[in-house]
Amino acid sequence: MAATINPKATLIKSTPKVSMTYGFEMGDDYAFYDRNTDESIEPKYYQHIISQAKKIVIWDPYFMEQYDGQLFESVTKEGVEIQILTVCREGTKNQPPQGLDEVKLLRDNIKNALRKAKIKTFSGCVSAFTFNKRKIYTGLGERIYPCHDRFLIVDDTSAYLVGASMNNQLSSEWTFGIMKIDKAKSHDAYKLITDKFMATMKLFAPNVNGWRAKL
Repeated sequence: MAATINPKATLIKSTPKVSMTYGFEMGDDYAFYDRNTDESIEPKYYQHIISQAKKIVIWDPYFMEQYDGQLFESVTKEGVEIQILTVCREGTKNQPPQGLDEVKLLRDNIKNALRKAKIKTFSGCVSAFTFNKRKIYTGLGERIYPCHDRFLIVDDTSAYLVGASMNNQLSSEWTFGIMKIDKAKSHDAYKLITDKFMATMKLFAPNVNGWRAKL
């Protein structure tokens, strides 16, 4: 007689144990925000990561100047350095293009958030490529902007592959994940991300192919 399998027992056995922290289901090096679990739970893991960082590097091809600054209300370290590399929105029928004014507004909102967090000393800048018909001008001619994913690098020790842009780290309508790439454990992957970031930053030239606003 063939053995029978209890499907309920199999389902329970195959379901991994996860802990819920900062609105995310947490694995060893991966955090998953499931919008469908409970819409009242807000994603707070990104804010937790930057809250303890002395150096914050954000590589994100989208920004919303009205909202993204609020992220930095969670910062706790005096003398924090913040570097952001992003892209100005080209503009659509429903949204005007972004430019220097929007970059400055994001900068000002970050500064206001840091002051609200009682951070007295900070440094860094917001650098935003201009974007025209999905291309940027680099001095070597027009080329497609070489970034789709979002990255967060903290304290020169860890990089994070982030599935959603900055504004989604306050509240989100989307399900997404954040993967940690530790420099000590995954040196090659960490170095690849940081090297590509620096190579892309070298393409940036204020008033030529983008705008820069210092904090």
